[in-house]
Amino acid sequence: MNYEVCIVTCPLDAHLPFDLWVDPRYYYGGFEGVREIPYKGVNIKNIGFSMEDGSLERCSRMLHMIAAWSPWLVLELGVTNPLADLCREFTTTVAMAMTTECPVSEADILIRYVPGTGAYEEACKKELLPYQKQIFMQEKLPVIAQEAEKECVPDELGLPEGKFFVAVVGNRLDLEIDEAFLNIMKQIMDAAENVDFAIIGDAEKLQEKLEGTSYGKRIHFLGYCMDLLGTYRALHLYLNPRRLGGGWSSAMALMAGLPVVTLPACDVAYNVGDEFTVMTEEEMVDAVVRYASDDVFYGQKKQIAIEKGRDGGEQKMLEYVTSLFTRIQENME
Repeated sequence: MNYEVCIVTCPLDAHLPFDLWVDPRYYYGGFEGVREIPYKGVNIKNIGFSMEDGSLERCSRMLHMIAAWSPWLVLELGVTNPLADLCREFTTTVAMAMTTECPVSEADILIRYVPGTGAYEEACKKELLPYQKQIFMQEKLPVIAQEAEKECVPDELGLPEGKFFVAVVGNRLDLEIDEAFLNIMKQIMDAAENVDFAIIGDAEKLQEKLEGTSYGKRIHFLGYCMDLLGTYRALHLYLNPRRLGGGWSSAMALMAGLPVVTLPACDVAYNVGDEFTVMTEEEMVDAVVRYASDDVFYGQKKQIAIEKGRDGGEQKMLEYVTSLFTRIQENME
């Protein structure tokens, strides 16, 4: 596409005043300096500001550096802070969230994956500033993932043989597997003796809570898995808690041929489509039990997952980014 790209990273919300932030994550540290990231024969410049001291002087220096580069635009990817929005003092800013929610930003252009529903979307419209425009992408965001290093089997992961394994995957599972979702998991295990759960991600508090319980013996904690596609090969189904996030891991599940069960109006539902969406938690329990007991039904859904998993890849991503920047340029004129 002949664009020159510079990636600026600044995980810094741990040390700035709390009221400057929406949903602070308390990130800090990280890479400091300038480096080249090689990709497909091209080196992409990455400038990192660790922001460990959280000083306004360092923030100012970062903004002056970006301004000196004279960018055509600043694309805020998954950013929810006022510093990135300050770039609109010298160029066009575009905010794109990493979830299906509307970006929280004063950027000139907001990129949306899908419209919200009902009162939520009306609230989004009311919050728009007079100069802001929204772009709703017609294409679905593709997934690029490395091929599995190897196809794991249950024994390699410390899992028992002969079980139907349901994966629950995430980076914040101690929060996302709440009492309501844990109750869903227990209902599934009560109804289907062959079902065990594989928890992928950090869930130390949950693991401590379930240790020594009868249900805990059927919930296996795999921790963070570098080769997620390879790990999926040893499992059978992906179950999504009620949450935002999970879109990437669910799309990778499809690539590995795992059917998905999710509630609607979330990132996972956006990625996997109606074929894998249920409307209620009761339907969620019934769906998992059917997957675990009906081989014909499971085989049919697995084939749909495989076909949907082919929708990703580099060419699809190139087409998506081309469409994205074309629409951004149209809205800048």
